[in-house]
Amino acid sequence: MKNFVAIDFETAQPARYTACSIGIIVVIDGVIVQRFQTLIQPLDNIYSEHNTRVHGIEPGHTENAPTFKELYPILKGFLNGAHVVCHNASFDIDVLMKTMEYNGISYRDLNFQVSDTLDYYGKSLNDCCSECGIELNHHDSLSDAEACARLFLRKNNIELRTTNPGRGRLNPSQYTDHQRITGQILKPELDSVEDKTNPFYGKKVVITGTFNTWPDRTLLAKKLQELGADIDTSVTTKTHILVAGNDVGPKKMEKMLFNINTDESRKIINENEVNKMLGYQ
Repeated sequence: MKNFVAIDFETAQPARYTACSIGIIVVIDGVIVQRFQTLIQPLDNIYSEHNTRVHGIEPGHTENAPTFKELYPILKGFLNGAHVVCHNASFDIDVLMKTMEYNGISYRDLNFQVSDTLDYYGKSLNDCCSECGIELNHHDSLSDAEACARLFLRKNNIELRTTNPGRGRLNPSQYTDHQRITGQILKPELDSVEDKTNPFYGKKVVITGTFNTWPDRTLLAKKLQELGADIDTSVTTKTHILVAGNDVGPKKMEKMLFNINTDESRKIINENEVNKMLGYQ
């Protein structure tokens, strides 16, 4: 199994519906193509002392963080239809289901398969990583998710690679900045689009963050422009789609979540989703 999504949750309290952080690792063909991590404002933004001692997250870190309900459209994009991998799935999947339920979201809204690396190794994540030589910052949700992904690949005898020439992926560490989208890329090419039913045709689209598969964002912008997208640099009330990579600015996310709350046809899509929509997965 070379295609999967590894996840890890941290909670603010012993109650499983108090998710306060999630880390997500997307693996395609044995390659980590996306890392995503966010804080989540839990119920009443209240933490137990024990949980804070475990992961170091406290109320001040999440007082301005999005709620789970606000983040759910993004999380659904990662998880729905995916093969989800966790270390101790009885915890992480239960946190997901209980937090969805608390926020009035039916668990039937998601459909995915689950594998648990705890079943394979029978040891704590810390012990597994120590024995396998995997770097781990335990209880950092992104570090835990990546460690889980590496354990799953190891168990399936798949060597993790940092590049995938077949899909044009480059090591993002080679790039210190992403390209600013300007000039002719901003203008849609509606007349030359053959498939006018594609999801980007005639839509106002903003691309933000950094992308593993598109280290030069102008290439992604050009591809969407060829499909009839009107590429903008700022999120406004007219924005239909926000294509969100890593390290998305909170202001753009906040504005787009407002758009979604007023019009459910507006969307936030992640790197994995845009690649699927473009036929690259």
